Amino acid sequence: MIAQYKELHDHSLDGTAWFDSLKPLAVSFGFAPETKIYKQNPDAYTGSIGDIAQFIRVAITGREQSPDLWSCMQVMGEGRVRERLGLAAGSNKEKRHE
Repeated sequence: MIAQYKELHDHSLDGTAWFDSLKPLAVSFGFAPETKIYKQNPDAYTGSIGDIAQFIRVAITGREQSPDLWSCMQVMGEGRVRERLGLAAGSNKEKRHE
């Protein structure tokens, strides 16, 4: 999932558009595209779009809790975000820069 997200990541999107861009990815993995849809019928989905965002959060920040993820990504910069996504996806081509 993280490898697919890395390919779809568009660093130029604003926060709302970025979150909306996660919806097709969520659906492709059986997750509900909106939390309220998931809450109405949780047995029909693997989880909600919030879970997808959480996977991405952990991949990028290494933490389950952080400030707003979109804001964190903006501060980190596109290069570092892609680097961390590559590391989380297990890409051998990515190098970690401390």
